[in-house]
Amino acid sequence: MLLRLRAQPMLRRTAGEDVLAPHPPFRRKVGFMSDQGTPAGDVEGKRFLYDAPELLTVEAHGALGLSPIEAPYAFAATAQAVPIAMSEFRNVQRHYPIIFAGNELPSPLAVLGTDGQNYFVDEAGQWEPGVYIPAYLRIHPLALANTGDDRFAVVVDRASKVVQENPEIPFFENGELSEAMKPRLEFVQAFDAEIGRTKQLCERLKALDLVASQQVAWNQNENSEDIARYGAVNPEKLSALSAEDFTSLRDDGSLAAIFAHVFSLDLWNDIMRRREARRQASAQDHQDA
Repeated sequence: MLLRLRAQPMLRRTAGEDVLAPHPPFRRKVGFMSDQGTPAGDVEGKRFLYDAPELLTVEAHGALGLSPIEAPYAFAATAQAVPIAMSEFRNVQRHYPIIFAGNELPSPLAVLGTDGQNYFVDEAGQWEPGVYIPAYLRIHPLALANTGDDRFAVVVDRASKVVQENPEIPFFENGELSEAMKPRLEFVQAFDAEIGRTKQLCERLKALDLVASQQVAWNQNENSEDIARYGAVNPEKLSALSAEDFTSLRDDGSLAAIFAHVFSLDLWNDIMRRREARRQASAQDHQDA
């Protein structure tokens, strides 16, 4: 079954809202492939935080769906960084450093922590109130997989605790995508479309050679500890751009995203403060044990 959707802007949301709430649609060719019909192809490669990705089918998942759980973000408790879309930069830069990673093409990430810890998820699996939650985490356990010929199949992380039998929101009803699932899939499509646009930004940054390697070090008690190496836009190279290139970046919205990225790097200080707070709390727990 092939689903076509009309395009609308991607919705931005903050913590404290229902993670299963509906979102506006974006156009994308998406197929729900039957085990008995035309195969969608295998899910190739791995997807970060998706432990058991499966192509969503009526045959395999007809009795399943989504239900809220008490610890909705426990699955991301060890995520140090997650992919973000350019349309999220304005919200992300208020709470997290935005960095670029990748040898072939620099791709943006929101830094959530260090040392295998996400400093914005508490022990109860809740996100810190009032802090923007990256869309990559909000679309979980759903995603899209490119099956070729500009077609996309829906993927579900079968290992997610949100995926349950007798669900509050069934995947299917009478062999068709349920009405309650449509806005959730549309949000997945919107994010996927935004990632495609973000790739264009990354290609521009690479073509203009604007991204340079940087390093974060934590200095304390006359000791220096290397924390992370990452890619960031070099302000000197940005200033040295020709008037034509600079105007082009301004006119297509890339310049605003670049400035959001540059300003966000000051938040490494907040990440380090959270790191020290976690370490001190852990040390106190060991003393009390």
